[in-house]
Amino acid sequence: MNHKEYTVQQLRSTVLYGLDNDLIPSAEFAAERLIAETSGQDLNSIHLYGLVLLKKNRYKAAYNLTANKIHAGCAFVFAKAAFNLGKGQEGVVALLSTQSLWENIEDSLQVNYEFERKLLPDPAVFYSLLGRLYLLVGDTKESAINHSKALKRNPYLWESFEELNKMGANVRVKAIYKVSQ
Repeated sequence: MNHKEYTVQQLRSTVLYGLDNDLIPSAEFAAERLIAETSGQDLNSIHLYGLVLLKKNRYKAAYNLTANKIHAGCAFVFAKAAFNLGKGQEGVVALLSTQSLWENIEDSLQVNYEFERKLLPDPAVFYSLLGRLYLLVGDTKESAINHSKALKRNPYLWESFEELNKMGANVRVKAIYKVSQ
């Protein structure tokens, strides 16, 4: 590993450390250095910086940073920022255009999440966000479909369960929370 690769790896670790421990100013400092070190061209670094911007409620900056990036993490950050800015349709388009990148990510419930950290959300989280975006643009049917997909992938996503109940959907609790081995 050369010096530049080592520096990038160290900065990425520092950003994650800051995010994990709610040390957001430290995460922001390291993320800005990371973007400078990679000349703003590395999509994984852009994704990390976007996560920091979301944590700081700097939605417009996260939106601008991740716009038109073909990367699952960048699309997620962009869609979350778009949601918070009231630009639901743009968030929907971003997630649908990158769906092939995130749809087959391994579900978090299939691994021991406590010991295996993932940088990208799993498909359940993407579907849940898509459901919230569809609701924002007034498409209740698509919202319900996506929240249902989220619950199918992860029955413990309370946000999707709650949204379906608010919509008056017939949620079969016993079927969702059936324990299987």
